[in-house]
Amino acid sequence: GGSGRNAIELGRHLLKKHDHLFALSKTHWRMLAHEPGIGTAKAIRLSATFELARRLNSLSTPEKHKFNAPEVIFNAYRHRLASLDQEVLFVLVLNTKNELLALEEVSRGVVNSAIAHPREIYHAAIRHLGTGIILMHNHPSQSTAPSQADRELTKIVSDAGRLLNIPLVDHVIIALNGYFS
Repeated sequence: GGSGRNAIELGRHLLKKHDHLFALSKTHWRMLAHEPGIGTAKAIRLSATFELARRLNSLSTPEKHKFNAPEVIFNAYRHRLASLDQEVLFVLVLNTKNELLALEEVSRGVVNSAIAHPREIYHAAIRHLGTGIILMHNHPSQSTAPSQADRELTKIVSDAGRLLNIPLVDHVIIALNGYFS
């Protein structure tokens, strides 16, 4: 705010003057800077915020993909996971079209293990109204071979998914140069 108006009043004034938020977002910062209470610094920040919102809205992200094959998961997340120096387990919550509803970190472990329980895994699926899940984790050793603990977790989560009618679609282990599904 400023010039006798608080931030809310100033915001309402700008919205009224420009008819709607979209029109305001297209206003050049130099025009906004002439508004009483805005100034150059606030105008630039406001314009930058609108630009960031536009860019975020137009991104082609992995979240837009159908996760119907392990190589799609690998290509979308390998750089994010392969560089981690401890095991991290994620759950991808899917809708009926295998599109991503949510990606949540379930467990962060040590160099060679991450402990998780089906209740934490399925909590995300239930919260986001998912109809299927994919487990995904890294191996800091860069080996894609599943450990006995990986196999046991897959079985336990798969059994729990059958009871909840939210199937485990896949469990993908990611390393920099490969994956195991």
